[in-house]
Amino acid sequence: MQMKNKKEYRIILWTIAALAVDLLGRVMADRLTLPIWCDSIGTFLIAYMAGPVCGGIVGFTNNIVYGIFVDQQSVYCIVGALLGIVVGYFAKKKVFESQFRTMTLGMGLALFSTGVAVVLNTVLYDGQSGNIWGNQVIELCIDKGFPTYLANLLGQFCVEFLDKLLCVEIVYLCIRLFRSGRARKQAGTLLVLLVMAGVLLQKENVQAREAADYDSYVQMQYGKEEGLLSGEANDIAQTKDGKLWIGTYAGLFSYDGTRFKLLQNIDSVKNVNCLYVDEEGRLWVGTNDDGVTILINEHVMNVLDEENGLQSNSVKSIVCDSNGNYYIGTTEGLSQVSLSSGVKVKKTYKQIRNIKDMSADENGNVMIVTERGKVYWLKDGEISKAPQDIALNNSLRTVCFTDDCLLVGTEANQVLIYQNVNGQRKLLKTVTMDSIEAINSFYITEEQEIFVCSDTGVAVLQLGGSYEVFFPYTTLFRSAYRLSGKSLVQFFKAWSAGAVSVSVCRSFQGNRGNSSCQYNRKVAGSAFLRNRSGTCYSGRG
Repeated sequence: MQMKNKKEYRIILWTIAALAVDLLGRVMADRLTLPIWCDSIGTFLIAYMAGPVCGGIVGFTNNIVYGIFVDQQSVYCIVGALLGIVVGYFAKKKVFESQFRTMTLGMGLALFSTGVAVVLNTVLYDGQSGNIWGNQVIELCIDKGFPTYLANLLGQFCVEFLDKLLCVEIVYLCIRLFRSGRARKQAGTLLVLLVMAGVLLQKENVQAREAADYDSYVQMQYGKEEGLLSGEANDIAQTKDGKLWIGTYAGLFSYDGTRFKLLQNIDSVKNVNCLYVDEEGRLWVGTNDDGVTILINEHVMNVLDEENGLQSNSVKSIVCDSNGNYYIGTTEGLSQVSLSSGVKVKKTYKQIRNIKDMSADENGNVMIVTERGKVYWLKDGEISKAPQDIALNNSLRTVCFTDDCLLVGTEANQVLIYQNVNGQRKLLKTVTMDSIEAINSFYITEEQEIFVCSDTGVAVLQLGGSYEVFFPYTTLFRSAYRLSGKSLVQFFKAWSAGAVSVSVCRSFQGNRGNSSCQYNRKVAGSAFLRNRSGTCYSGRG
């Protein structure tokens, strides 16, 4: 009886460890934007060690747990369970005794996963695979004229093929190592490393909950000596792999934490106005002369220009609405772009020109402000009537939707706060801010703190009308942001035209290192971004 209980406890521990391996593998794949899922290694290992039932339980649970954080995930719990059961069954048939049979199993699992996933994706997610690389293969195939169903199959199979072959090969190697005796001797060390990996992955989330100290930033400047050419930094963004991107009139620069590199081999990216990172990690590069280029890991996936339907090759702003439609604002008009059936322009708005700022809410609304302060309002892609007092105000500079309110900044020092009442935007309060002039942007934190950025200072505003201004008049401020719950104030000093383009602030409390960010914004000829490690980046003209 004692031996039986000991074996049961061991199986429970193995199951928990296998689930942790699956979850950590998926987090790693997402963070590094890999063309695999990497979330079946633990499932296959426990299926080999403890049988089909335990494999099915881990495969099912891993998708449910990860689905708490990722929308397009829980639906695959049945697939995960079936994979665990199948691997457990074939493990009893001695499949992992042979390299050839192991790889054959991996191919079979890839075909099975592809078939089931494509059906689910087609029914629930318009054919999208849930992986950025798979989606790009789908879009490429559609652009080349493949039927939609075949494009969906190929895109899903590319991801599943690499993933399943890698996972079964890792299990095969683990079995070989364990039988050699070396892995058994190092089992404790491996367990410690697994726990440490989990701690490191959660470290950023813990840091994000720390209280901010707005006076704890020191400034450094990067320019020619560090690899940045002269000119203005028009925008800064950060992709999921932690890499920074700086858009300038001299081209697009990447920064990996060590050095700046100019992307010289991309003809369509030479003169950058704006940057946008979508939810799947694609980098949209809006240029002054060549339209929009969509990049993944420095590889060009698509180019949109006048030949593809854009109103102009001079792109000023990019935003995505809650329906998944992208809006590209140019000097000659606004274009609505869809990715569902390949990257293509679905609709144009020729009357909306010279866009200065755009913002989208969660209900299909997009508000647009032009260089002359004129306001346009889109509802589910159709031009609709903007609130009257907003439409009549021609001194507007910037706009930002929050969960419940709409913030509008003016050329002077006023913030107009509108509240959504029965589907209508009603003016709640007009806040006149001393020491603030020419409002450039807003940023709303997860705790609903409102940062107001202007030419003369940064302020934190409460919806009730009270506010606090930081560093008034001493520097030229362009943006203030709070990412992942961690507050910051980024300041930008006025320099003569053509000065060095990027300044960096690091918090004394922050740790260094690259990580993915969730938001970036371009404002009035300058740019700002801060990653989760506590490092702040500001573009300068």
